[in-house]
Amino acid sequence: MNTLCAVLLMVTVTTTLLTAVNGECFTEPLTIEKKGKWVMKKCVHDTLEYLIGSDFKTIDCFQCSCTESGLSCCRYGDMASCRW
Repeated sequence: MNTLCAVLLMVTVTTTLLTAVNGECFTEPLTIEKKGKWVMKKCVHDTLEYLIGSDFKTIDCFQCSCTESGLSCCRYGDMASCRW
């Protein structure tokens, strides 16, 4: 239980710091899909599925990361300057 509390505290502090530095951030929980005896954990954003360990940028200027803690995304730049 102490490990879970430490992880939650770390995620909260990290999210707060990222918000202060980069502006808008958000998190989403993992999606858990069960098929028979198999369980698959993944992140879902804008109907796209990402495996744990994935990092990606979105068309609306967010840098995202899918981890065991879930999906976390923060805006980078502005809409005019972030297009790749």
